[in-house]
Amino acid sequence: MQRSIAAENSCVLDGRDIGTVVLKDADYKVFLTASPEVRAKRRYEQVKDKENLTYEYILKDIKRRDKFDTEREISPLKKAVDAIEIDSSNMNIDDVVENILNIIRSK
Repeated sequence: MQRSIAAENSCVLDGRDIGTVVLKDADYKVFLTASPEVRAKRRYEQVKDKENLTYEYILKDIKRRDKFDTEREISPLKKAVDAIEIDSSNMNIDDVVENILNIIRSK
């Protein structure tokens, strides 16, 4: 379904295997990452008033998921060879968007 949508539309797709499995020939590929600690802090800030989860629990879960996703046999999480990696650990959302737009503008 994702391939069909992308074949007929200009779109942005997000997922752990988009650039390596779903859309291997995408015009632009960004491998967006951040340290587990930063990702846990961001997630904790999103849910702290709604869910009874601790930062420590979220961090442990992120590390567990990363391990599972990178070691799974089918469609493991990995950066596509032709993807540009952006480490957003020290960026806000506006910085990330600007970096991605700069990638697109430079091609």
